[in-house]
Amino acid sequence: MRILELNFRITNRIIKSIADIAGARELILNASLLPKWEVKLRKDAIVKMAHHSTSIEGNPLTLEQVKNLLAWKEISTWDKDKREKRKEELQSRGPYRVEMGSRGVRS
Repeated sequence: MRILELNFRITNRIIKSIADIAGARELILNASLLPKWEVKLRKDAIVKMAHHSTSIEGNPLTLEQVKNLLAWKEISTWDKDKREKRKEELQSRGPYRVEMGSRGVRS
């Protein structure tokens, strides 16, 4: 069996690119989000997580139906699908709670 031998040279261009990436990473990690944006991003993440994780299991709800369901709005679908989405959302919330609607997930 032959061992993989890499043939490359570390150039000034590569070092500069790595430094640029490291600087951009630090800027992103230390940037503060506006509270309004943070709430919106959390809401979107909860909806997408619930939708995608249960659609893998064959749940036919659309992303818009999941959003309405988590906001406690009525949607036309099977009761089993509704229960599965709500259960998934409650399990996926973790330590964060975000308001989705008048009776939905609250912070």
